[in-house]
Amino acid sequence: MDVTFLIIIIILLAGFSALVFVLIGRIREMQKPPDTQGLQLLQNQLNELTRTLDSKLGESTKMMQAQFGQSSKIIQGITGQSHQILKDVTERLTKLDETNRQLPDAVQIQGRGNR
Repeated sequence: MDVTFLIIIIILLAGFSALVFVLIGRIREMQKPPDTQGLQLLQNQLNELTRTLDSKLGESTKMMQAQFGQSSKIIQGITGQSHQILKDVTERLTKLDETNRQLPDAVQIQGRGNR
């Protein structure tokens, strides 16, 4: 019985030692810093996305400014043409008004000449 008892104690000590060894290993794993390689990859992708977005936004702004400049030139041209048309119409209406004023005088003069 002494040998059996000694074997049981040795087995229990070996099991307890194995348990302590496993627990110490898990504690060390928990104390290790987290894996930063995945986070670094994510950060790099986010930085690349930000650069791309900034680039595309800059291009879009330049295109919008160019289109605004072209639109402004077109509007100025249309405004100038409209102003010229209004000036011509006003001049023609003024001439027509003068002609209409002279018409009754001409009719009176013709009427006197026919009598």
